[in-house]
Amino acid sequence: QAHKSSGSPHVLQITAISSMSDALTYY
Repeated sequence: QAHKSSGSPHVLQITAISSMSDALTYY
């Protein structure tokens, strides 16, 4: 989380949301 200097701090949120949506799709 300390690598926010890359300019894309929302990548982690996007991955989390995508994984959550995938879990919802499987369930």
